[in-house]
Amino acid sequence: MNKIRRIVTGHTEEGKSTIVSDAEIDGVSISTGKHFIQLWGNDSIPVHPDQGVMSPNLDWFPQGGGHRFFVWVVPPQSQKENERKSKDEIEQLLPGFLKHFEPDNPGMHTTDSVDCTYLISGSIVLELDDNQEVELFAGDSIIQNGTRHRWHNRGEIPAVLITTCIGSQRHN
Repeated sequence: MNKIRRIVTGHTEEGKSTIVSDAEIDGVSISTGKHFIQLWGNDSIPVHPDQGVMSPNLDWFPQGGGHRFFVWVVPPQSQKENERKSKDEIEQLLPGFLKHFEPDNPGMHTTDSVDCTYLISGSIVLELDDNQEVELFAGDSIIQNGTRHRWHNRGEIPAVLITTCIGSQRHN
């Protein structure tokens, strides 16, 4: 999955609905088989009528009030990782992505967002604190409320997921 067709609607100056764009969106790979395609996002609450334009230069995860919509692919753990991007390359491809990850605990991360995820194909394990795990299968969904977590694909095929992240605020 290297590209996905994205159709965006918006409004004309007269307030009529219209197709603003119809394009194929390229994804990025950060290691062998680990692929991300950001389809939409903004860092503010949408106001309509609008022109159907995505904000430029967005961090991967949204700020409070913002949102992201993306597809991502996690290869099976058994798949050999032949190529892995450097931290600088990942930061360039997925701005702000790595700052949410724990440097001493690979894969574990926390975001200030509500993540609504649907597993399209494959299976994947979500690990939370205290090694609590739940396995998801194609057709399952999960709502994460700013929880610390990491993902494991212990299956035989890539897991393909689609997520909408809604930026939230964290009170400590």
